[in-house]
Order: sequence, then structure tokens, then C-alpha cells
Amino acid sequence: LNLNTLDSLWRASDSIVRHPHQFLLYDKDTVMISSVGDLESHTPDYVSQLHPIGTKGLQYLQIKADIPMSHFLRHQLWTLALSACMMLLVLLCLFFQLTAIRRKEALLRKREMTINGTIHDLKSPLNSVITMMGWLKQTAPDKETKEMLETSKAGVRRLISNIEALLMTARMDRHQVVLNKSLIDVPEMAEGVKKELSCLYPGKPHTICIINELPAGLQVMADGMYIENVIRNLMENALKYSDAGVMIEVSLSIVNERLCVSVKDNGWGIAPCHQKKLFTQFYRVPRSEEQQQKGYGIGLAQSQYIINEHGGEIMVKSAEGKGSTFTFIIPCR
Repeated sequence: LNLNTLDSLWRASDSIVRHPHQFLLYDKDTVMISSVGDLESHTPDYVSQLHPIGTKGLQYLQIKADIPMSHFLRHQLWTLALSACMMLLVLLCLFFQLTAIRRKEALLRKREMTINGTIHDLKSPLNSVITMMGWLKQTAPDKETKEMLETSKAGVRRLISNIEALLMTARMDRHQVVLNKSLIDVPEMAEGVKKELSCLYPGKPHTICIINELPAGLQVMADGMYIENVIRNLMENALKYSDAGVMIEVSLSIVNERLCVSVKDNGWGIAPCHQKKLFTQFYRVPRSEEQQQKGYGIGLAQSQYIINEHGGEIMVKSAEGKGSTFTFIIPCR
């Protein structure tokens, strides 16, 4: 291989004529035979591999060269300009999206505050209605009227519970719930929920059995309104998501010095693929048209939030077609 001829061909190229370079020729043992070029002794920017000459590999060729950064930039000018334009376009789109998101977030916050205020204002007149119904029940002349007033009172209390659930769901991501703890009688609370559900579902045959294994006279330090909401939600779900004649068993016990409340039913049950999402806001287990029930998918999310705020935990065991068991545990003090 004539290195001088190769070097002259290299210099004839306008694109690389200004690059200091050096051609090196090696024998079959990769020992340098000769070299041509104007590259100085410093380390070059580019060093190629050894390229065999011919088919027998008796000689090898290598090139070393200095490639200035300015030359590289000139060759990549259009690519760099296009990249800069695309980056600018992406930044503009991102700025527009962030601006739109902030505007929508501000609007949603205003709507949320308005809705929360409206929902909260609904509780006051409903409490007055409950008080009035209690007075009317005491002065009612016959048993039938008293039963009707009791049914209506249970419906209003259920509505207040739903309003409280909506308020808690709306603010649980931003505010911590304030618990008004006091000594509560859990068995008495469960009996009250049982009587209330019997009034709300008179047309659906069911049996609710409360098994009280708590020590006599035990009272638990907790927020009575919220714990009652959890018990009501679990018992009502057991009644709603089941066929007529459902058997509901509410067990009250002490486990490791903590209150354990378990609600067991023989209803429709829940498939394992849906159990992980049960306590997610607005999630509802897909049901057939015959099994569809009214609801918003916030009851279990609210229950988990309440139990967590009490320093406890809530869990579920269920099998499709065999029923479900929801259990929550909270400290007694």
C-alpha cells in the first residue's frame, strides 16, 4: 500500500483537508512499518481501529486525526437548530399546559369550597328535623304513627351520615379529620344501627345477629359519630349486596387489648381481583344488572380513613358467592 498516494487522496477532499492527520501502516504482527501525515506527537481526537489490507491480513492500516469542535458544529448546525426549535416548542407547550392546569385547579378549588359549604349547611336543618321528629314521636297518639316517625328519623340520620361521608371524602386529601373522642358503648351503638337498618329495609328479609364478647360495662375511647358511621356502612353493605334472607353476624371482641368489630355475611361476596381496590375512593365492584345497587363508592374509603385516624386498621376476607367478612380493629384508649 502506497501511503503517499493515500495521503494525496485524503488531502484532495475539501471537507477534511484542514484536519491534521496521520496514516500508519503495520505488518501482520501489528508492528508499524511506515507513517505519513502532519499530525503532531500529541494525543489525537480520533484513532481508528486496525483495518486489514487485502484478504490475507498481511498488512493493517490505521488513521489518526484531530477534528476541531468548530468543524463538528458546522456539520451539525441544522441538527442543532432543529433540536433547539423542537425544545422551544416543547417548552412552550409545557408552559401552556401548566398554565391551563393551574387555572383549572383554582377553579376546582373554588367549586370544592362552594360545594363543601353547601353540603355542610344541609346538616343544620336536618338535625332540627331529627329533633322535631323525636318530639312528634313522643306525642304521637298511636303505635303506627310512632313507627312511621321512627322510620323517617332513621332515613334522615342516614342522610346526615352520607353528608358527613361526602365532606370527609372531599377533604381527606388535604385536611386531617378532627376526632372528638369520648367514652362510647359499642354494643349499644351496634344495636342502634341494627334497629335503624330494620327501619330502612323493611321489605328485604334479613337477620342481624350481634355477638357481644366484650367485658361487661366496657367503654371505648373513640369518636362516636365516626365509629357509628363505620359500623353502619359495613352492616348496610352486608345487607345491600346480598339476596333476601341474608344472615349478618356482627362480632364484638377484644384482641390484644384492642377493640375488634367484625361484620360477616353470606351474601354475594367479592372476587379477589376487586378486593385490593375496595378502599379506593369512588370504586365500586362491577355487578350484573340484577345486582346493581345505589351508591357512590365512598363508604369504604371513608371507613378506612376513619379507622386509620383512630390508629387502627380495617381488612376484608371474601369469596365470590360465599359472602364477606369486614373487620376493623382500634385501640380501646
